[in-house]
Amino acid sequence: MAPQGDKEILVDHPLIQVDHPLLPQVKKNEQLSIPIEEMLAKFDRSSEHLWRPYQELICIHRVHEKLHKTTEPSSYAPLMVSIGPFHRGKEQLKAMEECKLHYMSNVLNRTREEHNFDSIQRVFKSCVESIGKMEEKIRQCYSETINLESKEFIEMMVIDGLFIIGIFNALTGTKLVDDKFLFHNIWGKNTLLWDLMLFENQIPIFVLERLFNLTADHKNHPKGVSFQGIALNSFKDNIELPRKINTITKLKLACLGEGNKHLLDLVAKSMHPDTHPNNKHVVQLNCSPFSKCTELITMLKNAFLQVFKYIIIFIAPTPNSSHKLSGSVIPSATELARAGVSFEIGPNDGSFLDVKFDDGVMTIPSLIIGINTGRFFRNLIASEQYFDQNGSPYYMTSYAIFMDNLVSSAEDVTLLRNQGIITHTLGTDEDVCNIFNKLCSDIYLKDDYYADIHKRVNIYYCDRWNFCKATLRRTCFDNPWAGIYLFAATLFSFFHS
Repeated sequence: MAPQGDKEILVDHPLIQVDHPLLPQVKKNEQLSIPIEEMLAKFDRSSEHLWRPYQELICIHRVHEKLHKTTEPSSYAPLMVSIGPFHRGKEQLKAMEECKLHYMSNVLNRTREEHNFDSIQRVFKSCVESIGKMEEKIRQCYSETINLESKEFIEMMVIDGLFIIGIFNALTGTKLVDDKFLFHNIWGKNTLLWDLMLFENQIPIFVLERLFNLTADHKNHPKGVSFQGIALNSFKDNIELPRKINTITKLKLACLGEGNKHLLDLVAKSMHPDTHPNNKHVVQLNCSPFSKCTELITMLKNAFLQVFKYIIIFIAPTPNSSHKLSGSVIPSATELARAGVSFEIGPNDGSFLDVKFDDGVMTIPSLIIGINTGRFFRNLIASEQYFDQNGSPYYMTSYAIFMDNLVSSAEDVTLLRNQGIITHTLGTDEDVCNIFNKLCSDIYLKDDYYADIHKRVNIYYCDRWNFCKATLRRTCFDNPWAGIYLFAATLFSFFHS
């Protein structure tokens, strides 16, 4: 073996096949020499790729190819416009490049001082210079090395960023007269906006905010209006989101926060719930002078109910004991209904993630499901899967697993739709079921947001008394004679025990 410091490593080991096709060919009985400098050069070229995925700034990833193949067309690939480097130059998206320049021109023209065309050039130059100073930081936001020259990379960021700002200006009422694309092409407008919320199709939000501030039109934008506020309004007013964004509270929280990474992250956080799903049970103390009498009556009532309960449990059928319940697994909606769980629609002013369960009543906010809902959910889940939540719950991943459990068949969708919880514009309830059942493949759940709800639902479902009560409601109320017979049998058993 050559001493340390030499420029070559001499390899002489019986396990190494010198005649392997991937190794340099040497004559018999010769030692195989590999230049150290060549090895180090190869390591230097690959080292950045090896450690890059663990950088803190990374927030935009390329989704694994396996996930791209789960739907056709891919839920992660844009259909109309490419934003950022991952889908840049694709043939089917090139038609929108001219449209980008049109909207960029609209934004720059709004900054023009009267009778002074040079002012447009000054603003554009300031945009290029400002983004140029941020180039290294922007590159570090991507999960892989972007093989574009500096000039081309900065040009891409400026054009894509000003294009997005121009689109949002047009959609929020601050449009120019010459805007035929968005307002005469409804399909194109919707497709474009959904493309802007794809995980792979993003540029950092700090790029958009910098360009927005450099090109701000103070005449048409009220003082204090932020880019993030205009972005949220553009999405909520023009496409069918699962739940309308609360513009009073959520908008303020989302816009003032500095932790938003990109447009998808902004929209996701605007839909996050304000509270944890653990229900708080308040115990009230009875301090009235008749409390002792009330307690005595309550004790007698409970004693009678206990006898009644044991008799019913003895004679009533049992629930499906083969159902395996653990962790994040709960029964489907129809199974829960048979066990006595009732479903109610939640309030309209909160997040669609605000699910609650208390004393056999599951409250679920309304959910609007359209043709792009599955695509949107998949990108929200991908964003959570590739980005460490730093202790925060995996909201969308948790919701997808919760709904996948709850909706196992078209009958489950029908039950929830009849309660007003699910509204959809798809062909059949089976189509809705398929969306949820295909969301959870190859996902990892670290912190289940609904863990407490799952636990309490399973406890309720496995309580035989709850199943018996539900059976009684169905049999006794449907047939009054069955109820009278059951009541008489209970009294007979009580007085002869």
